[in-house]
Amino acid sequence: MTSKQDARIAPTTAATKPQAGGRGHPNHTRPPPFERADTPTASSKRSAVAIPQPSLPYVPGACFDIKPHKPPPAFHTSSGHSGPDPSEWDDDPWPGFEGAPSTIVELCLEHRPRRTSPPPDQASRRLQVTQQIRCGDPCNTQVVRCRVHGKGMDGKEELDGKDLVAKIFDSLYIGLEKCEEHECSPTYFAEHYYSSEAAAYIRIKEKKLDGKYTPRFEDCWFLELPLYDAEGRLVARREVRLILQQFIPGDTMEALINRGEVEEIDPKVRMGLLDRLMEAHSQLSWVGVQSNDLHPRNYMVSKDSNDFDGWQITLIDFSHSRVLEHPDCVRKDRPLPESPITTMGRRWPPRCQRWIPKESDCRSKESFDRRLKWMKKRWEGMSEYGPINSEWLPKPP
Repeated sequence: MTSKQDARIAPTTAATKPQAGGRGHPNHTRPPPFERADTPTASSKRSAVAIPQPSLPYVPGACFDIKPHKPPPAFHTSSGHSGPDPSEWDDDPWPGFEGAPSTIVELCLEHRPRRTSPPPDQASRRLQVTQQIRCGDPCNTQVVRCRVHGKGMDGKEELDGKDLVAKIFDSLYIGLEKCEEHECSPTYFAEHYYSSEAAAYIRIKEKKLDGKYTPRFEDCWFLELPLYDAEGRLVARREVRLILQQFIPGDTMEALINRGEVEEIDPKVRMGLLDRLMEAHSQLSWVGVQSNDLHPRNYMVSKDSNDFDGWQITLIDFSHSRVLEHPDCVRKDRPLPESPITTMGRRWPPRCQRWIPKESDCRSKESFDRRLKWMKKRWEGMSEYGPINSEWLPKPP
């Protein structure tokens, strides 16, 4: 079973803000989490009363109560992990999509996310959306800028008022077409993206690299949203998982390329940022994290007086990643990280051709030699990296 290439959807303003205290508000009176209300309502396929898909709730000004969440183990065979134990959670409830409900709402209701034991701290915090970054329907992950207020059970205000990004893995807005195309439930996709991203950030933090090459990780959380039928009756409450992380100002490398602003950045700065990107992949790979989605849309470029020539580059997406040395993976340790010269699978950073200055784009032997000379000057013989295997070096055109 394979997942569709991660689609990037432009922000939408079509959604409406939930009214405080009324239907559609996250804190409306509810039955227990995960459970349908005691009512015969269901979808048009399963019952006489339809359950319409609610408007996207993640709009500026919207507020949600969130609590800490323990993410389930990452899964998906193509990401290096085995599937979940079917006795605990079935990742494929409708093989071949036979007998699957016909609406995205019923697909979500009939295939719930995996349960995990809650962390000790279950104090609620208040999340307020301040800006949509990448939102829409369909969209694999809803990404918003936000502020979080409230204290943990220990009384600490570690997140209080911080300017953060929330990556919200809501299966209801994955898209029915994607589910039908890949014969997978929306919950399958949301679980895969969330568990993969969480595993990556947890490993990065464990290895004390948090905030160095990636945004600072502010842990995993969940919120609950009510669901009403067409007659306004409360049917269920859905649990939606999210990850909080540091807000990084700037633009993606892809956005700068598409807007034609690359030429305004000094070529040496661009090359230096590519070098830092390759160092990041080398270091993350060494601690067992492989992004598996090397694309300019996943590299945030911003100005930073404390970083390289006043600029920094940050890796921002791990929803397709795999974490080696995971309980379901076996890997032998390397004594040192692989040299960035060869860490990209014998390539320079893929899909970055329009970012690389023409004189170093490797399309001619002269530019190839210039780029290789630059890389060897930066990394060859460095004690921080393992020895370079000449057989792994890219070949000239």
